[in-house]
Parts: sequence; C-alpha cells; structure tokens
Amino acid sequence: SCIVEKLMAKSPEERYASAFGLRADLEQARALLESGRSDFVAGLYDRSDEFRIPERLYGFDRLIERLHSLYQSVNRRQSVSLSIFGESGAGKTALVNEIHRWITPGRGFFIRGKYQRLNTDVPYSGIIAMLRDLCVQLLLEPEDRLKVWQEEIQKAVRSNGQILIDLVPELSLVMGPQPALDEPGPAEAHNRFLFTIGSFIRVFASGEQPLVLMLDDLQWADMASLHLIQNIATARDATNMFFIGLYRSEEVEEPLRILIDEIRKIREVHEIYVEPLSIEAVLQMICDTFRCTPERAADLTVIVHRFGQGNPFFTRELLKDMYDSGIVAFDPTSGEWKWDLVRFR
Repeated sequence: SCIVEKLMAKSPEERYASAFGLRADLEQARALLESGRSDFVAGLYDRSDEFRIPERLYGFDRLIERLHSLYQSVNRRQSVSLSIFGESGAGKTALVNEIHRWITPGRGFFIRGKYQRLNTDVPYSGIIAMLRDLCVQLLLEPEDRLKVWQEEIQKAVRSNGQILIDLVPELSLVMGPQPALDEPGPAEAHNRFLFTIGSFIRVFASGEQPLVLMLDDLQWADMASLHLIQNIATARDATNMFFIGLYRSEEVEEPLRILIDEIRKIREVHEIYVEPLSIEAVLQMICDTFRCTPERAADLTVIVHRFGQGNPFFTRELLKDMYDSGIVAFDPTSGEWKWDLVRFR
C-alpha cells in the first residue's frame, strides 16, 4: 500500500524519482514480509538520475520571517519602506518573490520594475516598467471590478490623467480618453507630475488592500527616478503600502545613499542585508540535489562553498558546470550520485 500510494501521489515531488528507488522498495518489502516484519518506509533508497537543483531558498529562513513580519505591518494599515542589499547573485529578488505567497488573490497588488545598466540615461525606466506591470494586472480584473478602479483613478488624478498615459501609453486601456493638459511653467508642471503619479499609486494602497512596490537594481536608477521614488515613499497619506528597493551593495553610489537618507528623515527605512550562504546551507542544497547524507556530501560541500563563496547564483552555476563536465554523474549500478574531486581540482 505504501508503494502504491507513493506511485500515485498527487505532487510529482512525492512520487518515485527513479525505477531504482521503486526496485529497492519492492526488494525491501519482500524481505520484510519474509521475515514477518512490517516496519516499512517508502522511498528511503530512492534516487533520481535527473540532475535538478531544488528551487527552494537555502539559508533564508530568518530573512523570510523578517520580511513576513514587515508585510504584516502593511496589513495593519501602515506604510513600510525597506531596502534590501547584497552582492550580485545573493538572492535579493528571490527573497522578495516570497511575498507572492502571502497576497490573497483579489486582495492586493504586487508590482515590480527593474533598472538596467544600459538604460541609465532613460528617465523613469524602472517606474514605467512597474506601472506597466500594474496595468496588466488591472486588465485581468473582472469587468465590474475594473470599472470601480477606473472611477477611483479618475477621482484621484482629476483632470491630469493624460500625464499617466504620456508616461505609460498602455494605461489608456484602463483609464480611457483623458482631457488635454494645459501648459504650465516648468516648476508647476513638475509638481503636477509628482502629484499625479503619487495620487495614482495611492489608489491601490488604501483600505484593506496592501500594495507592494518593488524596484530592482536601484544602483542604476536615474536622478529623476530617485526624486520620484522619494516622493512616493515619503507621502504622509499613504497607508497599506510596502515600498521595497533592491540594490547591489558593491555598486551603490552617492545619489542612492542620499535618497535613503532623505527618506529616513521622514519615516523609518528598514534594512535587510542578504549575506552569503553558510556552509550548512550549501550542504543542505547538495544533499537535496543528490539525495545523499550529509556525511557523503561533506567533501563536495567544502569545495563548492569555497569556490562559490556562498553566493547562491555562483553556487548553482558551479554545480551545473560540474554536472555538464561529467565531474558529477549518476551511477546506475549503485543508484547514487558520485563526484571526482581530484579531477575537479
């Protein structure tokens, strides 16, 4: 019965990974039956010849708990600002993606934008990407719900809706035709722009509904974006808003430091540093990947941790390269993964 249940498990991860594991269980079951024992556990000797590193976050439990605690604060009608920093490949974006699991469908928005190294001279590129993401999510709303949003947006932005459409043309699909804008002076036009963008965003950060805004790679944000970000993050009437900025600690420059300091003058900026993986976290990753005991994985872990320097991205790429090079391979005779560390060195 245990074997059949494992074969028919709903989740693929809970089924047998290989014929070797099934054969081992059948042999174990026969031996137990012949000896009159019944202490059978399915899958103890199951191994897969498919190379696959699990997609879970290793060594991030404490950071996920901290992130969840801050998210709960947003649900209590607070506005929270958070900066997440660490080296490239440390897992900053993957950490924030955990928020998806906590947002109830239809009860909150998680919108994201990302700055690119080659677009540093394009004003507002990351914010435009973020607003496009929101536009797509709004267009997926039921028609009656979308109509409510249209009314709320119009009420918030007044006669300035064309500013949003000029910035993100796709928003015309949400908002419909907007009145033409007059031509004020430069200072007044800039203030009107800030007011309109801020008012639009706050429509989705009110009541019982949290709004999570994530801007990635802020170290490449242009000055105009940094000014607008400061305006959004420090709005005194914002509630239920979780603003998250991600940046590479090794590439941060003075304008970004000044932005964070300016936001701090008005409200607290929480910080999360994503540090390199411990050797214990790398050990767990290797044990899960090759379905082996910590004792067997110890020597491989030491060398992978040293060369990958605890960086999650580099560590995964190193394991993939070892597999592609044949340094790590599945032995069908023993049903185990084996590695040649002499060849690796």
